[in-house]
Parts: sequence; C-alpha cells; structure tokens
Amino acid sequence: MKVKALGICPPPYAKDNPIVTPELLASVLARYSRSNKGIDEILASIDWKDPESSVDRIFKFIDYGHASIGGMTGGLPVVIDGCTMYLAYKIFEIAQLCDGQESSTRYIKMESSNLPEPSLLGIPEDIKEEWYELMKLCFQCYGEVYSTLDDFIKNNPSALSLPPDIDSKVAERLYKNYALDRARYFIPFATKTNAAYIMTGRV
Repeated sequence: MKVKALGICPPPYAKDNPIVTPELLASVLARYSRSNKGIDEILASIDWKDPESSVDRIFKFIDYGHASIGGMTGGLPVVIDGCTMYLAYKIFEIAQLCDGQESSTRYIKMESSNLPEPSLLGIPEDIKEEWYELMKLCFQCYGEVYSTLDDFIKNNPSALSLPPDIDSKVAERLYKNYALDRARYFIPFATKTNAAYIMTGRV
C-alpha cells in the first residue's frame, strides 16, 4: 500500500507531493478511478510544462465528464460581498455540503448603515417607511442591549468566570465578545454582510 497526498498547493516541506490545479486534480482522479495503474504512472503522463493540455486530453472522452468528478476538484472558494444575512443563511440551507462563514457578528458591531435600499429587497414603495421604522427599532434594541451588556462586563469582569491563567489577549477578546455575542439576535436579517463558501465543483 502506498499513500500520497495531492495538494492544490502543498506546504514547502512536502517537496515530493505534486502541485495540481483543481481542474488537473479532477482529471487525474478521473483517470485514476477508471484505471488500475498507480498514481505515479498517471502523474508521469502529464506534461508539466503544459498541464492544461492533460486536462483537455483526459476530459475529451464524454465518460470522464461524469458528475462524480465534480466532487474531486478540491476546495472551490466563492465569496459574496454585501449580501443580506438572510441570503448568507439561505445559501447554507440550499448547499448543505459546502463549508464557510459570514462576517461574524460576534466580532463586528453592525450599524443601521449596513441596511440595503428596500427596493433591492423587493420592499413595496407603500410600506418602505414602515419597513425602515421596524429596522431602526431593531438596531435601537441592538444598540441599547449592547451598551448595557458592555458596561456590565466592564464593571463585573468576574461574571465571565475566566480561568486565572488565561492568556491576556484571549481574555480581552472574550470581554469584547460578551456584549456582541448576546446582543446580535436583534440584528435584522436584511442587514448586509459578507459571506465565504468553500465547496467541491459538484456542490
């Protein structure tokens, strides 16, 4: 038995592991799944001066285009700037096999200025002002709860019950997170955020 790591971009110390692009990785594994040859023999057939030609050569047969190969592409990152929190969550609901995260409200204080124009959300013109008032109320509650809790933890640091030997930087972060973590439930889902996802080609 022989084990070899095929890194998209392996660390410097992994000098014996080939560097492959997501497309080349998928094509190599496509051939690997349809052959009893070892991986070294398959990698030896690649023209490393023009690796994309190997991708084209392997995928010229329609059989190599099977959907399962999309799952072998490694991690494909996708980022969305300025989407609503609702959309960020909805994508996770739709694509449950992907991984990722949104801008963390545990570390970032949100403001009402992060709200998009209601027309972009399909809010009818005749209830636009009512919508704004509701959003302002949400952020008002968020701000008041945040301020109350932030003052509380500053005046009562023992409420966190941190271990005495905790690193000072970690402790500082936990104190800062205390109010943000507890107040963020008032943030309306219409608020703009950034979201990052990583998934296979199939996902």
